[in-house]
Amino acid sequence: MLRLRSLGQCVIEAGDISLVPAAETLFALALFLIMEAGREVGRDELGRLLWPNVSDVQAQHGLRQALYKLRSYGAKITTQRSAVRLSPGSFATDFAELLTSQTPAAQEDLAEQISGTFLPGYRPQLSEAFATWVERQRDVVHSAVARTLMAGMQAKKRVSDWNRAERLATMCLSIDPLNEEATLTVAEAAALGGSKTKALSILNRYLEDIGEDAGEIKLPAVLLRRRISEAYQDNNSPIRDAPLVGREEEMAELTRALAEARGGHGSAYVIAGESGIGKTRLVTEFTRVAALQRVHIVRVICQAHDVKRPLSAFVDLVPKLLTLPGALGCSPESMGYLHRLTALEEDAAGFETYGMSTEGLFAHVQAAVADLVDAVAGECSLIIHIEDAQWLDTYSHALQSTLSKQANSRRLLLLSTVTPVVGSEQKIEWQPQILLNIKPLTREASAALVDASLSKRSATSPSFRDWCIRSGCGNPILIVELCSRALDDGSFSAPASLANLIDARLSTLSALSRRVLQTLCILGRHSNLATIETVLGERRVLLLESLDELQDGGFIDHNAEAISSRHALITAAALRQASSSSRALLHRHAAQTLEDIAKNNSTVLWDCAEHWRQAGEFARAVRLMADCARHSLKMGLPLEAATMLEAAANFADDHAQIELLKDCTTAYRTAGVWSDAGRLAKRTLEAMTRASVTAAALMEAEFVYLYTTTRQSPPTRDTVMKLLGYVASSEVSTSLRLQAGTTLLMQSDDNQNKTLAKNVYLAVLKIEIDSPEEAARLDHFHLIYHSSFGDPRDALAAVERLTTFAVKTSDFALGALYLLHAGHSRRVSGDPADAHDLYRQSYDISRAHYLYYTAEAAAGAIVGLALSAGDLILARQWCDLAKAESTKSGRGMSYPESMSYESELYLREERYEEARVRIHTLREYSSQLGSVRARARQLALEADLKITSGHALSDRECRAMLTILAKTANAFRNDYFVAQLVRGLASMKRKSQASQILSRYLRIDRPSREKLSVDILELRHTLKAGECSIADE
Repeated sequence: MLRLRSLGQCVIEAGDISLVPAAETLFALALFLIMEAGREVGRDELGRLLWPNVSDVQAQHGLRQALYKLRSYGAKITTQRSAVRLSPGSFATDFAELLTSQTPAAQEDLAEQISGTFLPGYRPQLSEAFATWVERQRDVVHSAVARTLMAGMQAKKRVSDWNRAERLATMCLSIDPLNEEATLTVAEAAALGGSKTKALSILNRYLEDIGEDAGEIKLPAVLLRRRISEAYQDNNSPIRDAPLVGREEEMAELTRALAEARGGHGSAYVIAGESGIGKTRLVTEFTRVAALQRVHIVRVICQAHDVKRPLSAFVDLVPKLLTLPGALGCSPESMGYLHRLTALEEDAAGFETYGMSTEGLFAHVQAAVADLVDAVAGECSLIIHIEDAQWLDTYSHALQSTLSKQANSRRLLLLSTVTPVVGSEQKIEWQPQILLNIKPLTREASAALVDASLSKRSATSPSFRDWCIRSGCGNPILIVELCSRALDDGSFSAPASLANLIDARLSTLSALSRRVLQTLCILGRHSNLATIETVLGERRVLLLESLDELQDGGFIDHNAEAISSRHALITAAALRQASSSSRALLHRHAAQTLEDIAKNNSTVLWDCAEHWRQAGEFARAVRLMADCARHSLKMGLPLEAATMLEAAANFADDHAQIELLKDCTTAYRTAGVWSDAGRLAKRTLEAMTRASVTAAALMEAEFVYLYTTTRQSPPTRDTVMKLLGYVASSEVSTSLRLQAGTTLLMQSDDNQNKTLAKNVYLAVLKIEIDSPEEAARLDHFHLIYHSSFGDPRDALAAVERLTTFAVKTSDFALGALYLLHAGHSRRVSGDPADAHDLYRQSYDISRAHYLYYTAEAAAGAIVGLALSAGDLILARQWCDLAKAESTKSGRGMSYPESMSYESELYLREERYEEARVRIHTLREYSSQLGSVRARARQLALEADLKITSGHALSDRECRAMLTILAKTANAFRNDYFVAQLVRGLASMKRKSQASQILSRYLRIDRPSREKLSVDILELRHTLKAGECSIADE
């Protein structure tokens, strides 16, 4: 059998014999017969081709001798009188598969097998006709080779295997020097390898070769030249010596995702894996390719202390996004909130101004960031890369999830790299992002990386190579370190850990180089030439020598933005070798350097605070932490602000601590966390007592503490007396006196303490009013008093004035509260339609300003109104809205009144098991509040559940309800409780007593002009039908 080896070589094998071009005629005959196999070739034709300069007789004689020789080599040649034919199946070529149709996968494999051009160097001189024939065959084979090489090249580009893609493209250019796609691939590979000049030179030479008149043909090359010039002008991605291997599947997945994102169907990926596995390298190589496609890449790096900084990743991300095309398309309102996110200017109004809508500011900021991303992604394709996303704070993670959900309809690809935190029990939910786990390299990929890493050595033993492959465990950084530092001396001793290996490497550095490395590690994201030079204050020439040593040793990366440690493992090892005192000094100088350049950059100031804290300079840390906390409050994150302020207060001196504690208490109050607000209010009071402040200031602080305690449990007698003292005191502000009076009045209503209410009312009447705000507080007081203890009609004037004030005030939280309470007053006055309108106004204002608690309360009030009227459809609609507001607040649990209405609705809807669970949950809250009203509501719900389930109340349960009735008989909005008591008595066959209680309630006790609830109406009808004597109202 004949075997033609023609790609990259020029030989025909015939058994053990190899024919080469030196055997000129024999080689040419074999080649011709193989290429023309299956066709009967005339003897005369062969004679003219191979023996053109001799007679026909001599030519035929030479042909007979050559055919005989080929037969002797095993060639199956069929001869006739006038023709010759090589039998099919008696020969093989190395290009046969290239000439047939193949699947893409098969073409990719075939491309790898191509070793060169067709019959390289073969230029036969037998005859002009034969030379022409050879060139024609060369064209046919080269066409198939080029087609296959192109397919393989495209496949390698899809997985960003640019080394192999460049090799295939170079081979293609050896066949077709002006092949456009191959030329562009070689240029792209050069650019991605860090040789921008070489890439531009390739393109310029190609454009010269095709000429100025090429027209549209030259457009792709011109565009690529422009993209290379633009994409790498800042050199943002470091070039690594080690090749990227074994990540073809992951790169193909990201490439596919990018293609879809460029078409408007983006996605979000979490790229997870152990330290050193190659997450960052994968994303870096991928984004380098994406940059050539005019995709804009924005990258932020998270650090461990960012976990405590709200929206940390996006505070860093927004300024970068604002520089991109399309950012100006962001709405002016969003721009305002983005400025609020990134700026740290002081607000003259202080903390109190933010209490109006603080909870909603985060939602505004979240919407503004989404608007900015939309604007940029609407103008260009965008990749957002968040490095070390395991350090994201809660709010950054929430915003990242929001962007992930929105990405599928935008030209956006969101990439987050995550390394599991050792010892952390925190479980982060990454949905709806796609999880891409980076696994250890296969043995084949590890071998390729080892071979590349060992190529710089003069010689290595096979056993050492195998040991590096095994010991590397598929971890690229470990493989590279082993290949770079382990000795090929036959000992095959690996360090106990990679950390020990890196420690050993660090020990080879000079003292100054180690110190430079520690400095840039401490500076973190702010590490650059200027900051390193300022922090260390060393001579520039020495710093240059150290930087050269660090870069040559592979310890650092350098790009246009920063000089950084090449890996977190190197950072940890470098800082571990620094003493505590030297680390503190470096942190101190880092803080000084960064503070000088910080201006109003919240990211820099946050890191400054951390550096001052690490340096032991707590006063300076406190000042910056307070600034960062105020920034969080401006973004609508009161709980996070409170946490930062409390941490700052723990390091502050007495005077600074008082202000921080007061601000912290306000932030906790704004967040609705009353237990922590009370704890901090108590600390504030204690600190002010130690500092001997004025009596008025001390009373203000004490009131705040007492107020927070009343929100958690019933006030003690001592608390009531102190609050009464504030109402009567002329040493405190009028606003505080009215707030103290309103607090006492609401507590009186909760416990139906008419005596206390009357005393407070008389005391408040003596207060003189000096401002519209104070007048509104007084109207609020009168509204509560007359609606709860007097005649609701006496509150009408106050309701009108308070409603007018509420819709005009810029204090949205207070305005929404006034409208809510005005609605309560109109309800007990017998005007449910007006009450509904006021509740709706309160709800709308609260929603507009993201006041989740008040919005939930207003929606709950409408639920109560609907339940009283028996409108279950309306009740369910507003109950769901109330739950939605509770969910938005992030508290994790609805407020008790909303839960109470939901329990009643479940009972009406016959969803008894859900009602049982909710009522059981409420029991703890009712007991904690200690309110008579809350206790009455809880007993009514439990009675309703039991009776509805077909059981009678026990004597003990009835006695408990009768005891509560004695205290609440004259309370407003008490129909539900009385109805369940009457039903309970009837269930115990005590219908006479039930009739008497209902009759007395309707004729004497019930003070409200509110319309009778459906419960009372049904009971009155039922008991009448049972011949119980009950007078009509």
